[in-house]
Amino acid sequence: SNDKYSYFSNIKEKSLVGDTSNCEEYVEAQIAQAKTFEACARLLCLLSHTRTVYPKRLTFFINEIVESFGYPVLFALRNLQKVGAIADISKRCPWPTLKKRLALWKENVNTKKPDDVRYVYAGYSPVSVRLVEHAHGGGWSKIKDVLDLLPGPVVETKQLSRKKAPPPSQGTADSKKKKTTLVVFVGGVTYAEISALRKLGELNGRQYLVAATHFTNGGKLVSELREIRMLKARAGSAPRRI
Repeated sequence: SNDKYSYFSNIKEKSLVGDTSNCEEYVEAQIAQAKTFEACARLLCLLSHTRTVYPKRLTFFINEIVESFGYPVLFALRNLQKVGAIADISKRCPWPTLKKRLALWKENVNTKKPDDVRYVYAGYSPVSVRLVEHAHGGGWSKIKDVLDLLPGPVVETKQLSRKKAPPPSQGTADSKKKKTTLVVFVGGVTYAEISALRKLGELNGRQYLVAATHFTNGGKLVSELREIRMLKARAGSAPRRI
């Protein structure tokens, strides 16, 4: 129902802003009522990354999920931990820094006249889209300390065009076209990320072409990792950002 969906969204928002009230109780209730494993796992991933749950409570929730849904889900939980979807909460939490430096969250978003990509996620901006935005806003060198908090190596190169730009007075039709940027997602992209990139293009006068291995979302990702089969090449490796 709409009420249940609204409450679920409210819990996610509380996690993003660091408000722990009702979050653990909600997750525990979802597990006790044996709701879908995908929904419980997604909440667990969010709580672990925002640190709105203590380490002992995270272990408790994992045990409760196994008890409610059976031992086969252990494979999915293990895979979620391997790819970093369930964060290692014994390490430093990068979320507060990422949220502040990349301007990932804003509570009151103007949905009638959106002036930022955060309206796509009702206040949240995807990290991937912010990285694309910073690539055009002075380069990644300005946020190197932030990039170090994210998994995977960082490589930044500039491609120089051999074609000389004509003087402003001699501008051609081609010179007046929007600049085009190719954004490649390896590991899947969500429709919301594409919408955010489309909005970013409207704001900065640039066209974005998106290439991806496939479309995905939170539920689909958990479902895929629920399968016992998993490529050995991915086992033990962290997700890479491009």
